[in-house]
Amino acid sequence: MHVTAWAWNIKEKNNSINKVPLSGLPWEVTEILLNYKQVRMKKRKLIILNLILLMTTVLISSCSKDDPEFVEINGKFLGGISDCEGAECRDYIEFIGNSQADLAMGDIISRVDYKLIDKKIELYFDRDRKMNFSFMIKDERTMVRIEDNTYWIKL
Repeated sequence: MHVTAWAWNIKEKNNSINKVPLSGLPWEVTEILLNYKQVRMKKRKLIILNLILLMTTVLISSCSKDDPEFVEINGKFLGGISDCEGAECRDYIEFIGNSQADLAMGDIISRVDYKLIDKKIELYFDRDRKMNFSFMIKDERTMVRIEDNTYWIKL
């Protein structure tokens, strides 16, 4: 009866593994070489499992929780003096992007910056000079100017 022991020949250049007969080697050496492949495969599986867990964790943590009270501000809101009639005396603010707005007070239209903190909008000139002009968001279609408690309605 002829018994052939096999081991794994590892080529360093292309990292391939070939099964080759080990003739004349002691069984301990053959067993060590065979165990090397098993250990290497376990390490690969462990690395792949860790990568999958890491990607899953990143994906779950990066998903933002939908805030039911979050309101996106965009469009044009009309407001102004309650005893005035006509389109000429209506003040408005039109939000442009996520940081700027056009504010019309009477005949003057100014480009201002704004910051949205929770449900409060604060207006700034030149990104650093805070205006005495801020809003509290009621819903997607209504804002209240904090300084004079007037309602501004979205067009």
